Amino acid sequence: MPSKKPAGIGIVLPPVKQMKVNVTDYIIAVSRQNDQTRCLVAQDLRIHHGAWSIRITEEGIYFNLGQFRYHYPLPAHVAKKIKAFDEDRTSVKPFSFWLQARNGFVRPVEQRSPRGKHKKGCTRRKKYEPCEKRCTVRRYHGLAAVGGNVSAI
Repeated sequence: MPSKKPAGIGIVLPPVKQMKVNVTDYIIAVSRQNDQTRCLVAQDLRIHHGAWSIRITEEGIYFNLGQFRYHYPLPAHVAKKIKAFDEDRTSVKPFSFWLQARNGFVRPVEQRSPRGKHKKGCTRRKKYEPCEKRCTVRRYHGLAAVGGNVSAI
C-alpha cells in the first residue's frame, strides 16, 4: 500500500544563516524613528543583505530573503539601542551584532495569488462581459465603478 507524502514534500529548506548586522552612520541617517519596517536593523538588512518584507518587533526580527522567510529573536542589547534611537536619533552610535543561526527559524514564503483574481465559480475569465459574481477585475469586463454605480466604459 503506497504511503501518503507528508505536507510540504519537495520543499528543501536552506540552513538558517548566521548573519552579521553592521549599523553604520549611513544606516542611522536613513533610518526612521518609531517605524518597525525602517528602523536601524531593518535598513541594514535591506541595504546590505537584500532582504525585503522586514519587520522588527520586541520579540524578534522577521524578513524575507530569496524564497524564504527568516525569524531571529531580537537580542536584548539591540532592543535597547532601537528604543534609544526612537527617543533620540543622535544618542545611537554605530554598532554591529550577529544573528545567531542556532536561534533562527526559516520557512518557505507562501505564494500569493495575483491581484484581481476572479471569485471562485466565475465563468467570465476570458470574456469581456460583466460578471455576476462581483469580481475585482472590473476593468477587464468593460465596466467602471463610479460612485457606487456601474457603468460601461
